Amino acid sequence: MATKEHPHNYWNKERCREELLKHTRKLEAKHKSPGAYNSAYTHGWLDEIAPHLQSKTYWNREKCFEKVRKMGYKNKKEFREDAPGCYGFAAKHGFLDELCHGMEVLGNYDLRKIYVFEFEDGYAYVGLTYKPSRRQWQHLNEKDSPVFKHTKDKSSSFVFKVLSDWLHQKEAQEFEDKMINEYTCKGWKMLNTKRGGALGSAREWLYDLEELLEEGLKYKTRTEYRKGSPAKYAFAYEHGLLDIVCAHMPKKSHPSPIWNKKRLQEVVNECNNSRKILKEKYPGAYEAISRKKLIEFYFGKKRISGKKRSLDEAIHKCLNYHSTSELIKADKTLYEYIMHKKWQDECFKHMKRPKDKRIAESFTWEDILAKINLCTKMQELREKYTSEYRAALRNPEWREKLYQMLPIRNRMTLDEVRQICLQYHTPTELKKANLHIYNYVMRMHWQDKCFCHMELSHVYRPPFTWEEILDKIKRCSRLKDFTENYPGEYRGALRRIEWKRKLYQILPSNKKSSNNQ
Repeated sequence: MATKEHPHNYWNKERCREELLKHTRKLEAKHKSPGAYNSAYTHGWLDEIAPHLQSKTYWNREKCFEKVRKMGYKNKKEFREDAPGCYGFAAKHGFLDELCHGMEVLGNYDLRKIYVFEFEDGYAYVGLTYKPSRRQWQHLNEKDSPVFKHTKDKSSSFVFKVLSDWLHQKEAQEFEDKMINEYTCKGWKMLNTKRGGALGSAREWLYDLEELLEEGLKYKTRTEYRKGSPAKYAFAYEHGLLDIVCAHMPKKSHPSPIWNKKRLQEVVNECNNSRKILKEKYPGAYEAISRKKLIEFYFGKKRISGKKRSLDEAIHKCLNYHSTSELIKADKTLYEYIMHKKWQDECFKHMKRPKDKRIAESFTWEDILAKINLCTKMQELREKYTSEYRAALRNPEWREKLYQMLPIRNRMTLDEVRQICLQYHTPTELKKANLHIYNYVMRMHWQDKCFCHMELSHVYRPPFTWEEILDKIKRCSRLKDFTENYPGEYRGALRRIEWKRKLYQILPSNKKSSNNQ
């Protein structure tokens, strides 16, 4: 949706208040009036000037009670796992206990009940658990249980009883010991193999929800909660209770700023054109500048460290090295200084050339032609005479002659490719319909011959001549005007070092002109 552009600092407090009064919900204001909403949020005015804006919530009191009545949850755990949104809304607004009235209370690491298995043949087993129904099923199905072994061997019937209400740890341990002694005194033969009072391994119920909520109220943010009470924070996170425990804590959801050229220039000026300050104060802006490759545009060229040297000194130093790789390892600052001053031809002329350039310079067309005459296929030339093959590819004229003399397997002629290209109006249309032919044209450098009838777009643009670029330069008084009005010619000038030097001589950059003044 297109939004109306306003000048900088247009959205002050009064204008934001007037604009936000048109909406009733935060989401609606955020989409329909993003400028006013983001400005109010960033400056901290939102709650003050627009208290009428409501957050979108599905749950209310009536819907929560209807959900519980419809589903018939047996306990809080089942309710929390099936409907966490409803559970969290009830906990946040203080009617969770009323909503869960009548549900089965589950034990935890602190609360236990005492139970007993009484068999007809005079045997008994006493234990404690935080969930009696689950413990009964375990005893009847797990092979290591003494109850399972007794029922399998004796085949006697039994009665399962719960002997107490919820008891705390110490009380439960003492009561279990007491019941074992009572059953022993009454003549029952006990199946317990261990001493009574063991709490077992109910680590998943280490903390109550009430205990977690009480601990969470001590902190204002989740970060503080995580650092101040890491064990309880991890427990709440693992069991899906974190949103409930941290419901009173504000969520950080800052609107991401749009880093356009105008906004970037403002923050760069605010940081006194310092890259270090910008990186610390506005990391998002620095990342946008780096991503768009505008470092040189905003900060100028990178300064080369090290002392200043003359050309003669640099040449004398470079005579000690045989290649640029050796120079980089020994004295990287000198190499960077030479590249910055563009003294490569003078300083590196005695050094070994890179491998590809040496190959291209060590052969003539007659040498390559002699090897081509010995082969019948392109693959044969590539395998037997690799150096000559690579040298031919580096020269456009030689490459074209090579493809004419030694056809590639399944190679199409220029006329065949041109007939296919005549069916399309733009290179983009050809690329979408027939990617193979498009790539083939680009690989063979036949753009001028195959795309001459098309409406050229940004996908393929023929190179500019210096006369065309110079004509545009004369119409501008500053480099900034040239880059904004003629971006294609500007990029074309930057592709060649000679044109780039002439461009900066005719139109000096803003930084250079300010220094001269």
